[in-house]
Amino acid sequence: MAYHSSSRGTLLVAFLAIFTSLAVANLWPIICLIMHQWRSTASPRLGLYHQQQAILSNTPSPAAAALSFTKLAWAWRQAKIKGTYRSSLVLITVSVLSLAIFAGAGLATAKIELDSDEVLVYNDKCGWPHLTVDRDFEPSESLNRTEQEQRRAVTSVWAHWISSRGLEYVRNCYTPSNVSVKSETCNTFTVTSLPLETRNVSCPFPDEICGLPEAFQVDTGFIDSNLQLGIDTAKDERIRFRKVSTCVPMRTERFSSDWIDQGSSETILPGDKYKYFNVGAFEDRDHTWSVSNYSLFYNAGAPGDKGIYTLGAVQSFADVRNDTAPVGFTPISALEVPDADTSVIYMTNNAQYATPVEDPWFRATNKTDPTGANRTMIIPDEFWISDQVSSALACTEQYQFCADDTCSPLAGVANNATNPWRGLELSEDQQELFNILSVGIEAITLAGGVYWLGPNMLRANEFVWFTDGMPFSTGLPPTQWQDEVVNFGQAMLAVLQRMVVDYASPSSFILQTSAGPVPSTQFIKSMRIDGDGQEICPQIRVRDARYTNFSGVGLLIVLFVGVFSIIVNVFLMPQAAFWARRKLHRTTYPEREWNAGNLLMQQRDALEAKGIGPWELDETTGVPWVKASGVTADARLLSVGSAYQPVEQQVSKDLRVQEKPMGWAQLRNSINSSASKT
Repeated sequence: MAYHSSSRGTLLVAFLAIFTSLAVANLWPIICLIMHQWRSTASPRLGLYHQQQAILSNTPSPAAAALSFTKLAWAWRQAKIKGTYRSSLVLITVSVLSLAIFAGAGLATAKIELDSDEVLVYNDKCGWPHLTVDRDFEPSESLNRTEQEQRRAVTSVWAHWISSRGLEYVRNCYTPSNVSVKSETCNTFTVTSLPLETRNVSCPFPDEICGLPEAFQVDTGFIDSNLQLGIDTAKDERIRFRKVSTCVPMRTERFSSDWIDQGSSETILPGDKYKYFNVGAFEDRDHTWSVSNYSLFYNAGAPGDKGIYTLGAVQSFADVRNDTAPVGFTPISALEVPDADTSVIYMTNNAQYATPVEDPWFRATNKTDPTGANRTMIIPDEFWISDQVSSALACTEQYQFCADDTCSPLAGVANNATNPWRGLELSEDQQELFNILSVGIEAITLAGGVYWLGPNMLRANEFVWFTDGMPFSTGLPPTQWQDEVVNFGQAMLAVLQRMVVDYASPSSFILQTSAGPVPSTQFIKSMRIDGDGQEICPQIRVRDARYTNFSGVGLLIVLFVGVFSIIVNVFLMPQAAFWARRKLHRTTYPEREWNAGNLLMQQRDALEAKGIGPWELDETTGVPWVKASGVTADARLLSVGSAYQPVEQQVSKDLRVQEKPMGWAQLRNSINSSASKT
């Protein structure tokens, strides 16, 4: 596949149209010569045959030939000779078929310009920033402390940037009603959106966790690294992967404390109370998250200083459950699901709704605060407030990889740490691709999305409005939590799409740090395996309307066939065919018949019959000519040789166009008169 800028592509299309017309014009004389030589015979034939041969020697196009053969058949119908129509029908059919084939060739040439606007990404750098940003940030012996802090800043800003762009892309391009075929925003990746199937399934956790009997599952199906992510590899080098996420509203209050007067050591406000939620130890705390009743109060004097929703998450990896270093979270046993990573997404709901909300995650069915937090209603008795100050979703995440016809079992994201290549037999190229995708999916966990985007992840924000600086929300549908799970899944898929492109062409921006400006590409890290490991970089595709794609094979075929037909017709035909006949000791009659039927040769014979000549024949081109001895005042040529009548008299007598054609009777009398004189 070749691609050119749009303006150059337009010029190439125009050139191909002209070139194809020229090639077709040179193919028809070759076809005519083949038919002429195939039909040629020294045996006596009717005048119809000789007229057909003359048409084959002189017709410039199949359309003109078809029309001439049709006229011949119609005129010779009066002779009532057997076989007249049959011989004409064969020639008409060949002419019409040639015309159709040439027209089809023109249309096929147009197909050389592909509908796809995909191009390969190119950049002199390749890779991602280091994606570990936790407190145990991996030190590097090659970096000093300042450089390590700069690397942390670059990674954090990049991760937030790419996550927010992914979420924005979902809003614009994953919802069918929002997608415009003319939208440049949605015409960036190989496919506009990655698939996501949804279904209700049994809750994967014990009853003490499940707030509903059924959980909600989102399944990407198998995503092809080439067809859907745009990593251009051979079919047998591709990898497919699948992610399955299952979420259910938790019985959050079962894992919460009462309101406690004495908060943490950071408490400095009188009357500040805390409610603690514990589904596992997180970092150095004996609880998972907490809510302060003060954080639930509105400050009318500083509108917007408190968010309506806050969002947080913790996660645990199934294959490294005992190693808390990567995530700092040790879940309770009820949250441990074999071969699945576990996430808890918790939300603090400070919304006041215009109508009751029955959704199990956002439930708000009271006009007074039932939680003991003493939250104040902005407009008493007119809005509904959440039944819980904080509620959570419990989720599992599983991943599956396939190479060729072999697939790994569903497992956690870190399965490769204990089971190299997830048990798959991979080629070196597939291992390189696997490395890139493995790191990519580690960055698109549910907890990772919440970490970088926070409450901006929630679609419930779309129903919020502000009046006099105070936030309100419309009611929410009873399946809002499912909409949020779908949105989480789509956002992370969009992030993966952007990450693949960013791997081949890293985003470039400047960060201002205490140590000075730092380019974002300074700490790019490539995924490597046993050596180079960067071969994937020049194989990643994106869509760009500024370029036009052409089929490289189709372009070569058109150019080869076109140049071949032009060379054969202009430089070789018919001389090469006649030379071959002579070398094979075949009769030369077809050659002499072809030459005699040529339009210029027929003109020569007609002029010689009128006494104009003698003529010479150019052996190379087969063109007859008269050597001129001078030019008269009115630009008429005088030839050498025998004496001629004056040009004016000769032209007026022999070459003028008669206004009335000679009738049959006049012709018969003229012939008889000539015979009697003889």
